[in-house]
Amino acid sequence: MALTGLPLVQLGATAIQAVDGLVQGARQSLAGIVEQSTPSSSGVEPGRPTVQEIVARFDVNRISPREFSSLVRQLNEAGHLSDQELQQLAAIRVDLELSGADPNEAIDLVAFFNRQLSDVQRQQSEAGGNDALRGDIEKKASRIRRHLGWLQQFTAAQTGPALDTVV
Repeated sequence: MALTGLPLVQLGATAIQAVDGLVQGARQSLAGIVEQSTPSSSGVEPGRPTVQEIVARFDVNRISPREFSSLVRQLNEAGHLSDQELQQLAAIRVDLELSGADPNEAIDLVAFFNRQLSDVQRQQSEAGGNDALRGDIEKKASRIRRHLGWLQQFTAAQTGPALDTVV
């Protein structure tokens, strides 16, 4: 997405549209996972935890990076993640490591990545006409938005109706 020459207000609207698109993609992805894990719709063997059961054990608004890894591992071991979804969720942990987050200290992942997105948006506005730099910054912003899309879905599972009715 070329952002050069866009007024800051339009850049904000573009970012919001991008987040909405990524959230929709995460919803569709999780809807597919939920559908695959629902015993009545897929014949999944009894005893295998559903996505909702796994996600209910964790709160992404107060979770340590290690606990987040456990969430991802449990979803994967239960067969609820494709390779691409596993990579997307593992990227959240990688970004936490790169930020220097204590692996054992609980943090609010949504707030953490919202702060990172604000920092990146500030960098975008300061990048001026440097297209290469703006491209790198947009890739970083896109990655953070993808993280937030996943986290929004986990939060919805914690605070709202069952995931299959949310998506």
